[in-house]
Amino acid sequence: MTNNATSAGAGGPVDAGSPPPVSVLVVSHAVQVWGAQLRLLDLAPPLAERGVRLTLAAAPDSPVARAWVGRGLPLEPLELPEHRSLRRPDGRRAGPGQVLSEARAVAVSAARVARVARRYDVVLSFSL
Repeated sequence: MTNNATSAGAGGPVDAGSPPPVSVLVVSHAVQVWGAQLRLLDLAPPLAERGVRLTLAAAPDSPVARAWVGRGLPLEPLELPEHRSLRRPDGRRAGPGQVLSEARAVAVSAARVARVARRYDVVLSFSL
């Protein structure tokens, strides 16, 4: 590989003596900054130094996105539909309408993530 080569997913110049950078899309629809999000916030800078570039895909007004951008990390704005439980508040199973609604939300989420994910080498998502 020459000094002018670029990695398709990372989009930047690649040093001939090191492996090409890896671009990772981290998908999150967490409503708060919990343990996993905190670890990713802590790990993003040292991973970037090693050629692994994390980009968060999340609603821009979410607490996770605000924390991410607040540390100077890249954000892909991504709005996902709300996901509801497949259980009713009383613990019983969801009815057919609720199951269909959740199936639609998952399909819409998957399509939106897929459109963004094409530009990355790896996608990390804890759930849709």
